[in-house]
Amino acid sequence: MDPVTHRPTTSALAQQTGGRCFSVRYRLAPQDPFPSALLDAFVAYLSLISPPHGSFHEPIPSKNIIFSGDSSGAGLATSLLLLLATLNRMGIDQIRFHGVNVPINATEIAGLAITSPWLDVSRSLPSVLRNIQYDMIAPPSSDYTMPHPKFPQDSVWPARSPRVETYCESSMVIHPLVSPLAAKKEHWRGIAPVYVSVGWESMQDEAEVFARRLHEAGGTVIFDGYVGMPHCFALMPWNKAGRTAFENCASFCVEAVRGKVKSSDFGSWTNKDGNVETIELGKLGMRNRERKVDLDDVLVSKLLEKQRRWRVDLEKKLRNCEKDETIKTNSIRNGK
Repeated sequence: MDPVTHRPTTSALAQQTGGRCFSVRYRLAPQDPFPSALLDAFVAYLSLISPPHGSFHEPIPSKNIIFSGDSSGAGLATSLLLLLATLNRMGIDQIRFHGVNVPINATEIAGLAITSPWLDVSRSLPSVLRNIQYDMIAPPSSDYTMPHPKFPQDSVWPARSPRVETYCESSMVIHPLVSPLAAKKEHWRGIAPVYVSVGWESMQDEAEVFARRLHEAGGTVIFDGYVGMPHCFALMPWNKAGRTAFENCASFCVEAVRGKVKSSDFGSWTNKDGNVETIELGKLGMRNRERKVDLDDVLVSKLLEKQRRWRVDLEKKLRNCEKDETIKTNSIRNGK
């Protein structure tokens, strides 16, 4: 949540939770691709729990910290939590930061609160097309011969060497720290409580699959879905569904810091009339009236790999073309 664009949101969240929001302006792609944003988020977290000398705040205990965000910020917050868990799994339990060994423990984080999360940079799952009529996000192009998105040419795009994705190298597009949807359920064992809100948007499927995997890994998940709502609806206070989702998110943050989030086997979908229908967390992402396939782990992995493969192939072609053009230019300069 950028400190300028999201100030009304962070202010409201601070007011409703009685806490403080540390909003991070992280580096952006394509100028600064992966892992720039993740490193910025990591440094921001370290600065909270172990402030450098001369800082204006006292250390904040990890147990009082919620990672939160919407859209790509939600994906980044999720990646940060996964990064901490991965470091711990590798046996790394401290980081040298400003001359101090700072303990890191993913299980000490109070929680993760994400709305309309972008957890799959490759945009592989069916809802990116199925929910076009409800969403403000344009669907991905089916033209696999051109990089996406098609920005006007300028000093930073197309990149040199050519890159198909703005955020990362194509070979990295389904790396779990780029697209947390690609993380296996075992990667989430022991993770902090998680709140997920989503509408009928392009990112619906990835949010559901993510919540299901957390539940299957034994995690505590609050799934809060809203029928017919577009991307980032929870940031729209003029809408009843948006207000409700935001209030639910704030309540989760308070309960997570208190350590009082109650585990449940059910999530919910709220319709336009405010009526709530419960759904088993284990059935999220599975076949229903709108979704015609079961998005089990095998199918999700196949869809992710399909999207990675065409990007890798196209990126290789683009770089070969650039290499051939460079050789041709050098030959002309040498008079050959």
